[in-house]
Amino acid sequence: MKTYSMIIPEQVKNLANSNGFNAIGLVKYTQEESIYSISCVDAEGFVLPIGLPHYIIDHNNGLLSLFCDEDFHITNTL
Repeated sequence: MKTYSMIIPEQVKNLANSNGFNAIGLVKYTQEESIYSISCVDAEGFVLPIGLPHYIIDHNNGLLSLFCDEDFHITNTL
């Protein structure tokens, strides 16, 4: 999975944090949407198991969606 370097929007951080996630990475960017992979890391920076991958989709119009890969199946297309 390719990771892009970009500043994470505050609203994406807030949605991730309010759902218990504290690590965010941009994995896909188009003019229509940005897809962020979200996860949890502990105080030492180790990734904690959360089950299936989770994503936040920013539809670039202010609308955000939180998805589990079980619902959306995007991991293989990234």
